[in-house]
Amino acid sequence: MNNVPPIVSLICVTFNAGQHINSFLQSAKKNMPKHCELIIFDGDSRDDTLKIISQYPDLVTSLISKKDKGIYDAMNNAVKLAKGQWLYFIGADDEITENFGTVISQLKETDTIYHCDIIMDDVKIIRSAEPYQLAKYNISHQAIFYPKSVFEKYSYNLTYKICADYELNLKLRGDSAYRFKYIPLVAAKFGTDGLSSLKTDDAFEHKKPKLINHYLGLSVYLRYMFRKFKHQIQGKHVK
Repeated sequence: MNNVPPIVSLICVTFNAGQHINSFLQSAKKNMPKHCELIIFDGDSRDDTLKIISQYPDLVTSLISKKDKGIYDAMNNAVKLAKGQWLYFIGADDEITENFGTVISQLKETDTIYHCDIIMDDVKIIRSAEPYQLAKYNISHQAIFYPKSVFEKYSYNLTYKICADYELNLKLRGDSAYRFKYIPLVAAKFGTDGLSSLKTDDAFEHKKPKLINHYLGLSVYLRYMFRKFKHQIQGKHVK
């Protein structure tokens, strides 16, 4: 039985996350099935993050702490440690829910990227992988379970400091080797203190229209650009 690989590798990237990490670990202790693994890749924290993690030796499968080049560099390195059939990324200020085990019981097809719902500020966030909807809104990594083969083919682009996961999702939506499937359950509560909630990724926003055109096609690109132009005329901001 010990030789059976874990179904899901949960990957949590941390840096000076002492204020939040205990809540995440408590949620994992309560809701993470035993046939999963938890990998924590820490960016050489200087607060009490590592001390708190050390209090969960039976929960954390792998812990690495060293300086990195940012969150996506840490994620790329953490992937190399993963033994799961699916990979799931979650932040130190997030929590997994009681539905988590039910969600992973539905992970069946290894050419399928499964996505579900999250809760943010007590509001359920539902995202679609339909091309035009994906052009408008990313599916956050707290809502996605990637088959391991995705990261044998791709890695996060370090050019994008906040939105490399969005670029990856656009690539995957344009890759005929994969399909997306929606599971109507809430897998996680999304914390709003993370980097993605506090900053914007100017490099990604500049490149986004070209990425949409390349991966989602001309018709989606034209529709997206018309929406963007219409909002600009109306004085509204649109990504």
